[in-house]
Amino acid sequence: MKLKTTALLVGSVFAATANASSFFLTVDQDYNGDLDATTGSISELGYSGTLSTSFYADPMLSVGSQVIDTNIASEMLAAGFINGTTSSDGLTTFKYPTISPELNIDALNYQSPFGDHEGFQSNPGWGLTYQFKLIGSVIAGGVEYTDGWIDVFYNKIPPMDNDLANAFQTQVARINVTGSDLNVANLNVFGEFSFDFDGNGTDDAVGDTFVQNFFTDVDSGQSYYNAWSNGAPINFVLDTNVNPPVPTLGSLALTSLGGVMRQTTQDGSATMSVPEPGSLILIGAGLLGLGVSSSRKRKA
Repeated sequence: MKLKTTALLVGSVFAATANASSFFLTVDQDYNGDLDATTGSISELGYSGTLSTSFYADPMLSVGSQVIDTNIASEMLAAGFINGTTSSDGLTTFKYPTISPELNIDALNYQSPFGDHEGFQSNPGWGLTYQFKLIGSVIAGGVEYTDGWIDVFYNKIPPMDNDLANAFQTQVARINVTGSDLNVANLNVFGEFSFDFDGNGTDDAVGDTFVQNFFTDVDSGQSYYNAWSNGAPINFVLDTNVNPPVPTLGSLALTSLGGVMRQTTQDGSATMSVPEPGSLILIGAGLLGLGVSSSRKRKA
C-alpha cells in the first residue's frame, strides 16, 4: 500500500511540470581555467548526422507491424542487418556506424551566446555520444514508438578519436522511452531519465559521484541523480527530423530475417524538464510523512 500511495503522490505533484528546464554539466576537470568544472546554463542538447537504421518486420510495412530503430551494432545484427548491401534504388550502401561523428551529441545550446563550454569538443576536452534502440509499430503515415532506450556517454578527448574505440567511456544517463508523436517529418520521442543503465531494477550510479553530479537542474540546484533517487521524474523530449517519415520503396533493402531496412542520417535536439523546487519539497515531505506513518504502524 505504501508503494501505491507514493506513486499516486508523485504523479499528482508532478503532473503539471512539462516545461523544459535549463541545466548545467559538471565535467571531470577545469578545462578552460575558470576555476570550476561546470558549463554554463544549457537549454538543450543538439545532434546532427546521426546514422540511424530502421528495421521493418513486415516488408509490406503494414499497419501494426513492428519497427526497430537503432545505431547499436549488436542490435542491428540481431535485427537482420546486412553490411554492405544496397537499397533498391542503389542510392544507399548500408553500413555500421564507423566514426564517432555519426553518433555524437555535437551541440550545447545555451540560454545566452556566451555559454561556458568547459572544453566541449576541444582537444584536450570532452565529448558526448549516444546509442539508442527505439521499438514501435507502423501507423498510418509513419511510426509510433512505445518502448526502448537511449544511452548517453561522456568521453575524454583524447583518447576519443574518429573511430569508435573510445566512444563509450563513461555512461552518464539512460532515457527509457515511453512514447512518441509524429507530425509530418518531425518526430518527438518522449522518455524519462534513469540511472538504472541495464534495466535490471538497480542503481548503476551508486557510489559514482562523477555520474551522479554530471547533470544538474539550474532552478533547483539538484542533480538529476538526486531527483531520480527521490522518485521525481526527469522528463525527456527528443525532437528529431525524419525525412521522409515513411520510407520509399526504393530506399529499402532486405534483411537476413525477411524484413526490410532503411538507413538515414538524422538531426535534432533534446530537452529535459524536472519538477519545480517547490514540488521537490512537497515530494520530500510526502515521502517523509509516509515513512513516519509506516513507522507508527509498526510500533503499534
